[in-house]
Amino acid sequence: IVLDNADDPSALPTWLPEGPGHVLITSRNPSWRGLARSVALDSFTRTDSIRYLKSHLPGVRNTEANALADDLGDLPLALTQAVGVVASGMTVDTYRARLLHNTAELLQLGETPGYPAPLAATVDIATKLLARQYPVSFQLFQLGSFFGPDPVPLAWLSYAVALLPTDRDDLTQPNAALDPLVRYGLARVDQESFQIHRLTQAIQRDRVEPSRAAALRHAVTYVLRSATPGDPDLPESWPGWEQLTAHISGRPRPDDTDQFLLCAVLLGSARYLMRSGRLHEAHRMSMEFHDLWAGHFGADHPDTLAWAASRAEAEAAIGGYAEAHRLALDVLERRRHVLGDDHPDTVASMNSLAEALVYLGAYDEARRLYEDVLQRSRRVLGEDAPVTLTTLNSLAITLVALNEPEDARRLLEDVLARQRRVLGEDHPDTLSTAHNLAVAFSALREPHQARLLAQDVLERRRRFLGDDHPSTLAVATTLAIAVSELGEQTEARLLTADNLYKLRRTLGENHPETLEAARVLAVILNHLGKGHHEAARLLENALDRSRRTLGADHPITESILQDLAATYQAMGKHLEAQRLLAPGSERNSSRRPRR
Repeated sequence: IVLDNADDPSALPTWLPEGPGHVLITSRNPSWRGLARSVALDSFTRTDSIRYLKSHLPGVRNTEANALADDLGDLPLALTQAVGVVASGMTVDTYRARLLHNTAELLQLGETPGYPAPLAATVDIATKLLARQYPVSFQLFQLGSFFGPDPVPLAWLSYAVALLPTDRDDLTQPNAALDPLVRYGLARVDQESFQIHRLTQAIQRDRVEPSRAAALRHAVTYVLRSATPGDPDLPESWPGWEQLTAHISGRPRPDDTDQFLLCAVLLGSARYLMRSGRLHEAHRMSMEFHDLWAGHFGADHPDTLAWAASRAEAEAAIGGYAEAHRLALDVLERRRHVLGDDHPDTVASMNSLAEALVYLGAYDEARRLYEDVLQRSRRVLGEDAPVTLTTLNSLAITLVALNEPEDARRLLEDVLARQRRVLGEDHPDTLSTAHNLAVAFSALREPHQARLLAQDVLERRRRFLGDDHPSTLAVATTLAIAVSELGEQTEARLLTADNLYKLRRTLGENHPETLEAARVLAVILNHLGKGHHEAARLLENALDRSRRTLGADHPITESILQDLAATYQAMGKHLEAQRLLAPGSERNSSRRPRR
C-alpha cells in the first residue's frame, strides 16, 4: 500500500494494516516517530545535480550545470522543471537571469512527469494552509524568506518580536512556532536554527505585497544589526560572524536601501573574512560594496572611505601591492581633507599607507610615516593604546628591512611585554609582534631564539587559526628559515616544502608569500648541496612571476635574482650568473610583513 503525500500522522493509524505486507508513506512532514521508520530524501548533492542536468541536457557545460544547480539549491523538483524549460529552447543563461527576477513565474513552467504540480504551486498551496491555520508561524515564514538561504539562528528571533504583529509570548518557544513550517515542508528546524530553501524563499518573496516586503526587509535589517557579534579580529567571535556573514555578504543590491543601514555590520563581515583567512571573499565583498557606496554617496562620504580602506587592505592581502598603495593614498588624502590630520580614521589611513609602502619596498618613506603616526597616536590615544602598539610593531619590522635589527628587537620586546600584559598571550596582535620578533632574531643571527619564538607562534596560530591560515603559513616560513640557520637542512626542507604546497593552494602561485617560500626552499636545497637543479628551477619560476607581479626593482624580486645567481655559480654556470647581476646591484634584505 502506498499512502502518497500524507501530511497528518494523526489521521493515518486506522489506515495502517496490521497483517503482512508493506506500507510506503510519502510526506513533506518528517514527524512520523512511533508510526514509521523515516528515510529522509534530501536535496541532491552537487555531483548528482550536475550529472542529472548533463544527462538530460547533453549540450550543457559543467560550469553551466554547476551554476544552475547552485541557483536551484540542488532541489530535484526544481532541476526537473529547469530541464523541461531549457530543453524547450531557453538557454541556461537566460533561465538563470529570469530565475533571479521572476522566480515564482518561472517555477510554474516546465514539465514534472509523475508530479502533480510544479514547485511554485506546491509552495503556494502549503503557504496558504499555513497562513490559515497557523498565523504566527506564517509570520515567521515570511520573515525567514527575507533572510539568506543559510540557517537562521533561533536566538535571532528574540530581536524580531517587537517588529512582528504577534504577541511576545507566541515566540517564547520558537521551535513550537516553527513546527508547522516543518509539517508543510516549508523549512527545516533543529535545536539551534531554522532554514528555508532558497527557491521557497524566492517564491514567497514574489507573493508578498511591496509594502509588506519593505517592512520585512526592514525587520531583517534590524535583526542583523542587533545580532552583531564581538570584535571580528578575535577568533572567539568568528562563529557568530560566520552565521551573520552568510546572510549579508551576497552581491550588493543597488535598489535595496536597507543595506545602507547595515554598513557597520557589512564592514565587520569583510574584516572577519580577512582575519579568518578568506582573503578573496573579503576582496570581492570590499570591492563590490565600495563601488556601491561610492555610486550612492560619493567618494568622500565617511562610509565610502571606510569601504575604500577595507578594499586597500584586501588588495594588499592578496598581493595587489600597487593597487593597495593607490587606494590607501587616495583614502588618506580624502580623510585629511574631510576629517583633519589627527582624526583616528586619518591616523588609521596613515598606518595603512605606511604598510602599503613596506609591501612595495619603500622602507624609508614607510618609516617616516610610521614615526608620524606614532607621535600622533601617543599624543591622542596614549602609550598603551592598541593603535600605538600596532604602529610600534609595524615600525620595528620596517627597521628590520632597513638593516637595523637591534633597534627593531628593542622595540618589539617592549611592545610584546605590554601586549602580553594588556591583551594576553594568544591575542592576534600579540602573536603578530612575537612573529616579527622572531624575524628580528634571525636578522641578528640568533637562530635559537628565532626558532623558539616562531615555533611557539606557529603552535598557537595552528590552534586558533588552523593549519592553512595565511598567518600560520607566514610564520611557518620564518620557522623554516631559523631551522635552516641552525644547520638542520633536512627538517627545514620538509617544513618549507609542505608550507609551499599549502601557500600555492591557498594564496596562489603569484602571491608574494608563495614566492618568498619558494625562494627559501631553493636556498635550503642549495645548503643541502645536492639540489641545485631543483633550486634553479624554483628560482627561475619565482623570478619570472615576481617580475610580472611585483616588478623588477621589488626587494623580493631582487632577493630571488641574487639567490638564482648564487645557484648558477654553484652549478658552474658562471656566465648565466654574471648576466643576471646588473653592475652595482645589491642584495635587499627580505622582510616578513606583519600578519
